Amino acid sequence: MNITLRKLKNGKATGHDQIPPKLIKRDGKYLKKDIYKIILKIMVKEIIRQEWKYGIICTIHKGDGLMCDNYRAVALLCTTYKILANML
Repeated sequence: MNITLRKLKNGKATGHDQIPPKLIKRDGKYLKKDIYKIILKIMVKEIIRQEWKYGIICTIHKGDGLMCDNYRAVALLCTTYKILANML
């Protein structure tokens, strides 16, 4: 799990869980244990948490903001889901 946590980038926007990667990587000793327990339950039961199935989609313009073609969508996912995805 430590290798997976190192892959997380600091300073990125959080999903609806509002847990920044920096918190987990630096000071989240107990949080790491809890996330690990959750991931183990997911692996055993093969059912993903309902909250992790959703992301917040934001549109960001690149260049001229008046042209519709210059917008791209960015999905903000839960940090805990990113940890699971990296482990898989």
